[in-house]
Amino acid sequence: MAKLQIIKKQIDLIKQIQHVTRAMKTISAVRWRTGKKTLENAKTFSNHLLRLNEIAHLHYKEEMITPHPPRGFVIIGIFSDKGLVGGFNTVLANKMKTFIDDQEHEGNKPHLIILGTQGISQFKKSHYEVLLTHPLPVHQTPHYQDVREILYSIRSFHEQQVFSHLYIAHNQYLSVSEYRPIIQRVIPIPLQGINLPTETQADLRFRTDILSTTQTFIERLTFEFIASQLYVFLIESFLSEQATRLKIMDAATSHSEDMIHSLRITYQKRRQEKITQELNEVTNASQVLGTI
Repeated sequence: MAKLQIIKKQIDLIKQIQHVTRAMKTISAVRWRTGKKTLENAKTFSNHLLRLNEIAHLHYKEEMITPHPPRGFVIIGIFSDKGLVGGFNTVLANKMKTFIDDQEHEGNKPHLIILGTQGISQFKKSHYEVLLTHPLPVHQTPHYQDVREILYSIRSFHEQQVFSHLYIAHNQYLSVSEYRPIIQRVIPIPLQGINLPTETQADLRFRTDILSTTQTFIERLTFEFIASQLYVFLIESFLSEQATRLKIMDAATSHSEDMIHSLRITYQKRRQEKITQELNEVTNASQVLGTI
C-alpha cells in the first residue's frame, strides 16, 4: 500500500509542475505575439534613420564625426533576465568571446556592456572590462524609452574616447523555432550609400543649416540611429527568448504527460498485484480453514 501512495504523490507533484509549465508556455506565447508586432514598427523606424544618416553622409562628408583613432571597442551583449531558456545565453556568450579574442589578437582593447542579468554570470570570470550592466524588462515587450538611459551611457563613453567602434551582440529572431547569435557593428554606421537629385541636395543643405549646426545635427542622427538599432535588437532578443521558453515549456508539458501516463500504468499494475495478492491470501486461508 505504501508504494501505491508514493506513486500517487508522484503523479500529483508532476501535475503541479505541469500547471506551471502550461502557464509559462501561455505567457511566453502572448509576449511573443505582442513583440512580433512591435518589431515590424521598430525596423521601419530604424531603416528611416539609416536613410537619414546616409543622406547626411552624402552632403556633409567632410564635416561628419569621424571615429576616434583605433584604441578600443565596445561590444554590447543582450542576454535574458531569467533562466529556463536552454543554451540561449551560453551560445551568444561563446560567440562574443570568440569575437573579442580575434579583436584582441589584432591589438584592439575590448570593453563590455552587459544587458540582462543572465549575461553577467557568463562573463564574471573573464578578464574583460565591463563598463556597464543593466537589467532588462521581462514582463513586457521592451519600450523605446528603455533604450534612452543606456544610450546616454554609451554617448558618455564615446565622448570620453573610450572606444572607436561599437558592436551589438544578440540572438537574432528568425522564426518561432529558430534564432541565431549575431554581432552587428553600429559605429561607424554601416552606410549603404544613396543618390539624390541636385535640387534635393541643395534644399536639404539649406534646411539643415537653419535647424542646427552640422556637428549637432550629425551627432543627433548618429546616436538616434544607435538607439533605434539597439531597440530593434532588444525586441529580437526578447522574441527569441520567448519563443525558446515557449518551446522548452511545451516540451516539458509533453514530457510530464508521458511521465503521468507511465506512472498511472505502474500504479494500475501495482494495484492489480496488490488485489491478486490479497485474493490469494484469502483463498489460501479458506483452504486451510477447510481442512481443519
